[in-house]
Amino acid sequence: EVYGFFEVNQFSSPAFLMAFACALLLYLITFRFQDRPILVNTVPLINTTIQTATPGSNGSADTTCCGKLTIYSAALIGCAILNVFIKGSMSCFETFGIDFAESRFDLSYRETGAIISFCGFCGASTLVLVKLSIAERMNDTQIMMTGYCVFVIGISINLFLKGDPDLNPTWQYVLSMFFIYSIGYPACHVGLIGMFSKVVGNRPQGTLLAFFSMAGSISRIVFPIVSSYIIEYNSIEAVFIILASLLAASLVTVFMFRTTLSNLSKKY
Repeated sequence: EVYGFFEVNQFSSPAFLMAFACALLLYLITFRFQDRPILVNTVPLINTTIQTATPGSNGSADTTCCGKLTIYSAALIGCAILNVFIKGSMSCFETFGIDFAESRFDLSYRETGAIISFCGFCGASTLVLVKLSIAERMNDTQIMMTGYCVFVIGISINLFLKGDPDLNPTWQYVLSMFFIYSIGYPACHVGLIGMFSKVVGNRPQGTLLAFFSMAGSISRIVFPIVSSYIIEYNSIEAVFIILASLLAASLVTVFMFRTTLSNLSKKY
């Protein structure tokens, strides 16, 4: 349907929805949310000793990579690389998920959208569950490793499909998307964000978080472009193999350095 200058169809309606959501978010940030007030303590402290750990006391000042980087710097770079792999892998499913469902499972856009929406809702619930319950029983590293395992399993489910879409059951696609959207990606993302913030510690976080987010944003551009060429000259299954390999390598890396990451996550 056409409303003056605007045309609403299956391609433009998501843009209108997101534009409305962004406008609402901008309004809330501008007029409803306020910065935390700065409290100035005018009462002098008498005979008060504040004990803080010496920077580097948790091993962050030690060097690694042939003496080129401190462990702290290497951890920050490693977190950024992990963010690249997580965001890039997810962006491939967001880009090719509809076409993949149609070509391999003969699902319509409406059916695929309903499945992804349901799994996305479950993913949001997972984030709340991590905040309220799981974070009390598992640290950020353990949450990440669990997310990586589920993410890799979700991708691997799509590696053994038959050429005829009628022979691939729909439940297989639903299960794969559930593992990826509802458990794997949310757990990896929230665990990595928490670990990165704790590794940074009491230092100014603005610039480091900006670089961290920029790395993930660049991967959301690069991964789909590279994947499109792989699909054109090979197949989408080749993309899945590469993504599963990258995430499995990330899992092994986090497992190997889990003690170091846990030590760096301690407050100064």
